[in-house]
Amino acid sequence: APHTALGGPPAAGAALWAASDEDNAPTLRSARGFGRVWSAVWAQQQLALAREQVRANAQAGPLHSHRVALRALELANRLSPDYLRHLLLQLDTLDWLDDHPPNPAAPGPAARRAKRGRSAGPAVS
Repeated sequence: APHTALGGPPAAGAALWAASDEDNAPTLRSARGFGRVWSAVWAQQQLALAREQVRANAQAGPLHSHRVALRALELANRLSPDYLRHLLLQLDTLDWLDDHPPNPAAPGPAARRAKRGRSAGPAVS
């Protein structure tokens, strides 16, 4: 999956900018509007990519998983483009998390605190 220069999923920025007007984030109204437009365009691009993948596999039958998934995405897009946008953002984030598992060799917060000499929590006796 492609990723941004910052190492995050490409849709992560859209998720941040697409905050609703009720969100208490201190972003400008125009930035929120831009984010909603950008994430809507991104969702439509993802839908177009899915269509291309189905066309590339022309011999697939009507119950092929790509065809079924595309029909579901197109129906979601017709019924609620905002729902499709949120769904795709969540799926993209899950895909990114799957590609970047946590480093088991990295010490956790408790180990880092203990290494600095701080207590990792209340002592249990």
